[in-house]
Amino acid sequence: MTAILAPIAKATKCLEAVETTVCDVYLYWLAVMATFQDMFSSDNDNSLSLPYDLISKIRSLVNARYQEMIDGPGKEIYLTGFFLNPRYITSDILHHHERNPLGTRIVIRRPDVAQAGKNINVESPLPPGPDDDLRKAIPCYAKVANYLGLLLKHAIPDAPPRLFKGLNTAKDIWKEFRCQLAQYARMEHPFNKGCDDISS
Repeated sequence: MTAILAPIAKATKCLEAVETTVCDVYLYWLAVMATFQDMFSSDNDNSLSLPYDLISKIRSLVNARYQEMIDGPGKEIYLTGFFLNPRYITSDILHHHERNPLGTRIVIRRPDVAQAGKNINVESPLPPGPDDDLRKAIPCYAKVANYLGLLLKHAIPDAPPRLFKGLNTAKDIWKEFRCQLAQYARMEHPFNKGCDDISS
């Protein structure tokens, strides 16, 4: 039993660190899932000698917790945090349709900045745009873009007007957001600095 609980206990201990971010939550959860995958894989000769029905129950429980915490409306924060960490933007995890190792638009005119947030309609799925190639290459891209778009929609009314200088409509803001997110995902200027360059 200790061997089964050890990955969860280690991840929990790591997440108690002062500088833990939402990215870390996702990263450690993936580590837990990958550890279980390795532990239960047929290539690993089941060194714990666990019966298949117990392995199946553990997988089911862990997958259910993954669904509760990571997937579903309003729970994109962990995946988005992982996506927005420059260390992981090129990670294979983001390029897989199944990220679980155990898993068998702005349309309305903007009269003023205070009204803009109320007028943004984040479309799902995303309409065609400068990031079409990324939506194909990174399966979670549209989910992250929609989540960040909703955050943007709620942030606009409280944002200082100078932040949106030159962007006269909600549609302009949405278009600029999508262009910048696409630049980030492609690691284009100004997002092409490494993490060490950013921190120095």
